[in-house]
Amino acid sequence: MTADAFRISLGDLREGTVVDRPNRFVAIVLLDGKEVRCHVADSGRLKELIFPGNRVMVRDVGEGRERAGAGKAMPPRKTSFDLVLAAAPPSCGSRGRAMEAPCSERFERGRADRGGTTWVSVDTRYPTKLFGQVLRARGVPDFAEYDVVRAEYSLRGYERKDGDTSATGSPDEGSAGEGLVDGKKPGAQAPEADRVRKEPTSRFDFYLEGPGVAPALVEVKSVTLCVNGKGLFPDAPTARGARHVRELAGAVSAGYRAYVVFIAQRDDIQTVSPNPRTDPKFAAALAEATGAGVRLLAYRCKVTPKEIVFDPTLLPVIL
Repeated sequence: MTADAFRISLGDLREGTVVDRPNRFVAIVLLDGKEVRCHVADSGRLKELIFPGNRVMVRDVGEGRERAGAGKAMPPRKTSFDLVLAAAPPSCGSRGRAMEAPCSERFERGRADRGGTTWVSVDTRYPTKLFGQVLRARGVPDFAEYDVVRAEYSLRGYERKDGDTSATGSPDEGSAGEGLVDGKKPGAQAPEADRVRKEPTSRFDFYLEGPGVAPALVEVKSVTLCVNGKGLFPDAPTARGARHVRELAGAVSAGYRAYVVFIAQRDDIQTVSPNPRTDPKFAAALAEATGAGVRLLAYRCKVTPKEIVFDPTLLPVIL
């Protein structure tokens, strides 16, 4: 990694121990002898990370919140902490058949030979924020040609009244997501009176433009599951993820570049692959999208209780 690495500071985190995870979005954590409810931003299974007895790092977010820039109080949260990091027991990712044992047993076996803790971020918001930094700074070669980066691009289809399909041009700052894509190259535009707007399909993480290159759509996926050095996505079925990659394939046929970028929120991952055992539909959709021209990239991060640092070294994506 370079000296000017892209990073996100995690602020003031406190260490606790998992007691329970009553639902996807809540974990009960023992913190300074008291049980507290923590919000879990990752809705995946996370069985190898959030289980009773495992070490985690949490952030106190308080009871009250204000709307950014408005000074108006928002409804109080039901949780006053965010669960940010979880320790990855060494035996969970590096010992083959040890993965078959319950996570709590693997954790206990890993205590004795744990030299350094591998921390894993379980907040799915960080990869998109990090990669936004990378894109805007042209920090990796694959995207160096793009000088316009817009977040949260909504892919919309338009259907002509006579049954033909058409597409609008690229969105401006005030209308990101108003353009694209059924059947024609970017830039083709039908008169407003001849179009019947359909509901937006998916909202992608980034839309990119650059001189002399086709516009691009980028979808970022957070990887937390590691088995023997292999990062697997997803760790729970994701119909939304499969829909994203199918629609990216459609964007390629309309003249766009399209990317799925996997970002491992841990530094012990060497390769990234789909997880057909958990979600065969996503794995199949990803293979089809790749055949249609969707490009797959993967990176990892160094995660500590102080910060998450992006590593620009490409990892192999193995289908």
